[in-house]
Amino acid sequence: AGKAVKHHLEYTLDTGIIGPQWLTRDELIAQRQRWRSELSLQCIDDYLSGQLFDLTLIRPSV
Repeated sequence: AGKAVKHHLEYTLDTGIIGPQWLTRDELIAQRQRWRSELSLQCIDDYLSGQLFDLTLIRPSV
């Protein structure tokens, strides 16, 4: 699992990105219309339930 450890204010955001938002699961659900994919919640629920996968699952050479 990833962990945000530092906010780099000097980094330029990608086009279309306004800024970071740290949301709770409930806050995310309340903004469902903004999601790009239903996988957003599925990935969060997998993590919260302890379901973790090694990176080699998607990148065998790692």
